[in-house]
Amino acid sequence: MGSMTRLQRGAICFVISIVTGGIGRLLEPGIFVGGSVEWHDLVAQRDVMIDNSTVEHVSSLLYAFGLLWMLAGLMTIWDHVRDDDLAGTAVRTGVLLAAMTSLIMAVIEGLDHMAVRAMQEGIGAGADTEQVALSLLSAKLGIILFVWPIVYIGIALAAFGMIRLLPSGAYRVISGVAALLSAITAVLLVLVEHIEANDFWQSLGAILGAVLVVWGVMLANAMWKGKLASSAT
Repeated sequence: MGSMTRLQRGAICFVISIVTGGIGRLLEPGIFVGGSVEWHDLVAQRDVMIDNSTVEHVSSLLYAFGLLWMLAGLMTIWDHVRDDDLAGTAVRTGVLLAAMTSLIMAVIEGLDHMAVRAMQEGIGAGADTEQVALSLLSAKLGIILFVWPIVYIGIALAAFGMIRLLPSGAYRVISGVAALLSAITAVLLVLVEHIEANDFWQSLGAILGAVLVVWGVMLANAMWKGKLASSAT
């Protein structure tokens, strides 16, 4: 059996990313564990994290590892696609945006970990640990609200460009749906302050998450089989 190609190694990175990141996300306190918490209710988020501190640590690590594995897979695509036309430019630009923001998202998972430690062990003599924890969670939320639209713009661009680089049929349909939903989500995230309903964001997150998982599996399959072209010509 010959050695794996660069694209096949990237495909494995995507599969590991989907599994570890997906489990980490599902275990995050405030989603299923500890009951649903409003995304903007930082006090409730802090409390549910403290009540499920062990699960929180595990979920943050898994989610961060998932993002880093995705970063590795994305850079494989960035290196593979060399087309200078619209499709290639969209893919490479989108991949670069998604890769950079994925790294940021992975790093800020440490803020959750630090918020829990602030409550459990205290930070600094006489510090108000509850306020420290809230400040850390507030900083993370602020970064997320700034970065997430960029993440989905990157995914939308990459998925749009891949329509030309993937075989016709289901590959292109799935990539097109992922591009459209990601673009819509990016716009909605810019308007997030006007849409605070938790049920709306949970429903959108579930739909988009399912679509992106299917797209990720499809992309990994195409990469493994060598069906992701480096050029549209």
